[in-house]
Amino acid sequence: MTEKKRYEEGVRILKDWYSKQPHLPQEIDENLFYSFVSGTKSLEKSKSKLDAYLTLRNDIFNLFQDIGPTSTCFRENFKYTGVTFLHGTTEEGWKVMFMTPNKFGMAHPDQVLITIMTMVEMVLAIWPTDTAYIVVVDLQWAKASSMGQMSMKRLAAYIKYLTKTTPVKLKKSIIINSPSFMEKIFSFLPNLMSKKALERIQVSKDCSVLMESLSEDMLPSNYGGNGPSLEQLTDYWLDIIESKKDWFNKQSKMV
Repeated sequence: MTEKKRYEEGVRILKDWYSKQPHLPQEIDENLFYSFVSGTKSLEKSKSKLDAYLTLRNDIFNLFQDIGPTSTCFRENFKYTGVTFLHGTTEEGWKVMFMTPNKFGMAHPDQVLITIMTMVEMVLAIWPTDTAYIVVVDLQWAKASSMGQMSMKRLAAYIKYLTKTTPVKLKKSIIINSPSFMEKIFSFLPNLMSKKALERIQVSKDCSVLMESLSEDMLPSNYGGNGPSLEQLTDYWLDIIESKKDWFNKQSKMV
């Protein structure tokens, strides 16, 4: 059996299993099946993760109602949180999520988490077979006062969502320009993340480490690269998200 046929057979089996799970919502995005087969090591893992993903959506229903372009201030909040994807992939074939919270205006920490979830939900649908990612976070605009506004309950739910229930494989997290007050947040992470996930976090006081993982063509022009600027990337993804407003509205009701 070829790899493609094995993959398609896995999707068929997962769909068949799912149709026999009355406790789960029976109308979900078709591409989720492809994402969960692609992003897990076995069909049993695909089943358990999909079950956990949909169960968590039900448990934190209010949080999922906030994702996507559902409010009049969505565009403003999206720009303030500074969450985007770079064009292309790394040498390993990984997608790169790039975050610059507060660069364009003050964002509430909870809004940053909601925007990240918005992006993850969307790429599970538009890139169902691309499930390996690097996350880059530039904290040079972070404020100690805004960190104090962060809901630890929401942070815990977000980390569980990203690391325990979605098929996203987080290969590396690169945190640059990290201020000293972030050490308190980092000290809390071992309570929420596995040792393996923690070992994949790289923290730097400057941005020199970026070229170790990203090519010059991928790197935004703001950081000396040849890629589109953060402003251009933000507008690009805003247009995509807003074009999928009906899809997000449907997803928000998926419980």
